[in-house]
Amino acid sequence: MLKKIILISLLTTYISFSQVENLQIAHPVYKLLERAESKGYLKNITMNDLPLQRSQVIEALNQIESKRNSLSDSEKSTLDNFILEFGIKKQKSFTLFSSSSDTNQILFDGLFSDDEKFVYRYIDSKHSVSLSPLASSDNIIRYNDGSHNAVIIGHLGFRLFGTLGNSLGYNLRVTNGSVLSGDKDISFIDQYYSQNIKFAILNSDVDYTESHIRYQNDWFYAGIGREYRLTGSGYRTRLVMSDNSPAFDALTLGARFHGFEYKFMHSSLLALPQTHFGWETGPNIEIVPKYMVTHRFSVRPSWGEISFWENIIYSNRFYDLAYLNPLSFLKSLEHSLRDRDNSGMGVDATIRIFDNLQIKGTYFLDDVIFSNIGTGYWGNKSAWNVGLMYSPDLPVDLGIEYTRVEPFTFSHFNVQNSMTNDGFLVGSYLQPNSDKLSFFGNIWWGNRFPIEFNISYLRHGKNIYDSQGNLVRNVGGSALQTRRSEDPYDGYFLLDGDAEFITTADVKAGWEIIRGFNIQTSYRLVSLNSDIKHYFRLVFRIDEF
Repeated sequence: MLKKIILISLLTTYISFSQVENLQIAHPVYKLLERAESKGYLKNITMNDLPLQRSQVIEALNQIESKRNSLSDSEKSTLDNFILEFGIKKQKSFTLFSSSSDTNQILFDGLFSDDEKFVYRYIDSKHSVSLSPLASSDNIIRYNDGSHNAVIIGHLGFRLFGTLGNSLGYNLRVTNGSVLSGDKDISFIDQYYSQNIKFAILNSDVDYTESHIRYQNDWFYAGIGREYRLTGSGYRTRLVMSDNSPAFDALTLGARFHGFEYKFMHSSLLALPQTHFGWETGPNIEIVPKYMVTHRFSVRPSWGEISFWENIIYSNRFYDLAYLNPLSFLKSLEHSLRDRDNSGMGVDATIRIFDNLQIKGTYFLDDVIFSNIGTGYWGNKSAWNVGLMYSPDLPVDLGIEYTRVEPFTFSHFNVQNSMTNDGFLVGSYLQPNSDKLSFFGNIWWGNRFPIEFNISYLRHGKNIYDSQGNLVRNVGGSALQTRRSEDPYDGYFLLDGDAEFITTADVKAGWEIIRGFNIQTSYRLVSLNSDIKHYFRLVFRIDEF
């Protein structure tokens, strides 16, 4: 034990300040932390509410390092990569513009080295600022019925991040891209492209921005920002918040102690446009205000986490002072405000049965009448997922996960109060009246990116429309369509309606050629009611988006 303490102390001597800023959910270190969580290496840290702060990631990497004797050679190689990147061990770095803390200029001999590279970086005992370039070439090919189409999309941008005074963290990502050649519709296999209004609707370039400012003082933290979030216990499914919808803005307040965290979020979502003259964007549309409030209590013993959470979505009025109170019970408030809003609550948990094997699950309760359970009553709206992951001493992870979303879940009589952001579900990747079974795994071969595979079988009962687009049978298959007065009162069961059966198979791999320059490749098979499409993707990338 003494040797472990000394080792961690030596490793952390270079980190003389707190890195308060959040680390984007696209970073590959989270895959390593997910495996470490399953193996029991992480104490009081879970992957159920991302992004983590850089300081939390550093703490997690140090906990993994303390188990080095139990790691395989490939795990050690991957861990060493991140130990250098996050500054746990001092490493040489190169910058385009030098500072008093970083004087090695990249133009001489650092461009093709395995050292860290920045446009500019400055670090002292209290402050840090880093400016990194972002660039990629995204190549997607689709094969279907003997024909193929392709698209190439290029991106350029930058990331600015750091901490001021050991207490104020910041992170800004800006990218802009455009189609260099090919059919852009192929790119919509990736939700990041289909969510982008400028790209998907206006047929223009594709631009992204994420940013946040976070203040931390001992147990208290506060922040505001626009970023992608993953909340809820699960491996390939998140039912509370996910990247299924565009990134949205939120004000956050929280308290974190050893083994406990409470978080309050008041988020601004994008309601559906009320169009005039057929416009979808621009000055001729009206969009009412829409907000989501979330409370989350988390207890984190050494064997996992149990969290209770609740949320409210309300719209078409200014900030409601009742919901701005960070410590309250939202369901009771919603009733006292004349039952106008859409509430939900639930529990999620991570339970490590024993080291190397853990189970994750979430139960989302939208609405329920207990006496009507099992009768097909339309108002019994809920969603749940449960998954199991096994991470043996071999450098392999294996998992299985099942998700089910009952009819009409996430919908509301006021469509603007549906649990959506710009029409995309905030949490679930599945529409209501669906279920999904997934088999997944990772193979760790010593590089920054594991080889990932995932096989899923999804079933969905769609609402039925006539040839003119009129809804003729509502089976609760869309979050944007609640029950109507002319619909039957009960008798809705999973997969009623126009059934879809979707099988997907994914394989992903990546290779960091030199530090900061990587290649990522993937293959996806999509079978929709026996109509099979193949997608091949090759991405040349500087940094992770």
